Amino acid sequence: MIPSQDVVIVGGGLTGSRAALAIAQKYPHLRLALISKVHPIRSHSVAAQGGMAAALGHLDETDNWLDHAFDTVKGSDYLADQNAVAVLTQAAPPTVRALEKLGVLFSRDEEGRIAQRPFGGHSHPRACYAADKTGHAILHELVANLLGQPNVTLLAEWYVLRLIYEDGEVKGVVAYCLETGTVAAIPSKAVLLATGGYGRVFGTTSNDYASTGDGLYLVAREGLPLQDMEFVQFHPTGLYPAGVLISEAVRGEGAYLLNDRGERFMAHYEASQARMELAPRDITSRNIALEVAAGRGIGGGSYVHLDVRHLGREKILQKIPFAREEGLRLAGVDCIEAPLPVRPTAHYSMGGIPTDPDCRVLDRHSRPVPGLYAAGECACLSVHGANRLGPIPCWNARCLASGPAKPWGGRCWIVPSPRFRSQPIKSKPKGRSPIC
Repeated sequence: MIPSQDVVIVGGGLTGSRAALAIAQKYPHLRLALISKVHPIRSHSVAAQGGMAAALGHLDETDNWLDHAFDTVKGSDYLADQNAVAVLTQAAPPTVRALEKLGVLFSRDEEGRIAQRPFGGHSHPRACYAADKTGHAILHELVANLLGQPNVTLLAEWYVLRLIYEDGEVKGVVAYCLETGTVAAIPSKAVLLATGGYGRVFGTTSNDYASTGDGLYLVAREGLPLQDMEFVQFHPTGLYPAGVLISEAVRGEGAYLLNDRGERFMAHYEASQARMELAPRDITSRNIALEVAAGRGIGGGSYVHLDVRHLGREKILQKIPFAREEGLRLAGVDCIEAPLPVRPTAHYSMGGIPTDPDCRVLDRHSRPVPGLYAAGECACLSVHGANRLGPIPCWNARCLASGPAKPWGGRCWIVPSPRFRSQPIKSKPKGRSPIC
């Protein structure tokens, strides 16, 4: 039997792990259970490659959070919540520095500062990265820090079947152990859903097999609404035919998109003439689809080429080694010697569970559902509008605990509830506290 918890977090990716770590460190007297249907370091977050955007200003002194905000709103087709975008972009630089202090090994420039590179849709080079394995670097550091927290119960390979939703309020979850078949009701004063997206509903997707929209199901099962479900981002460079992601970092380093004639076809379209391969993802994916429809796919087929040969062996191995590994393993192509075959692939879900800026799930009347919160890709605030601007959204990776009046850009904030009267754990102090 699993004892009653103060907080249950469903999902062990960047959002769930960061939220759990912040709560455990800031409020050690609260009992917390992190439930994940795979071990946290096998969550899909580990596949995030390109980086996380932040206007640090040390490489480009003209960059600032306002430019970052404008790029984000423009990339969203002007449908993003601009107040939320302002919070996000101002919080991004301290988020990167906090992760660095936590132990994340970001790549460095020649002067030892956090390196930044260009990214699609951004007007300045502001993507902070760890080669092309940024999600791997961040998630492993979060989980390593999380495992040493005495007030956290990790339930890996447990699957949440339903919410305990009674009298208009969420009071816990019912979960199933994949190893033993045990079914357990886990009472909790707050439930945070951080279950990721639903890319596996598409035939071609960069998402792993665990990205099945479980959190959205849990909410819809109780008759609660979903929002903006039509907004699904197709990443332009999914490796053909597998569909797995070839990071936008590859184009950030200078890769070319070529059609069957060997032309850099992005110059043929007005919307991408200025930014070429670094145009926003929706524009780039649309242009690839138009080239294929016009019969200019490679060999008349359904893909185009992503060419990095001009970058040289040394730069490829230093900056984008994982892209080369993927090409060799899944397509039998060494990008040092030949271009990679790519086509658009379902990548990110902008829609999801409607929330307010404090991460509270909203009902059909836009009223908060007591005890229920959502964050990360499964939630819809919306800071993305109709199109997410890469790279890794910072709010997936941050959950810096704060005072009760300051909602952070991390969107992993849980507003204190009058129901929080926690029992002490071992010798931890008693009392009632807000939690992240």
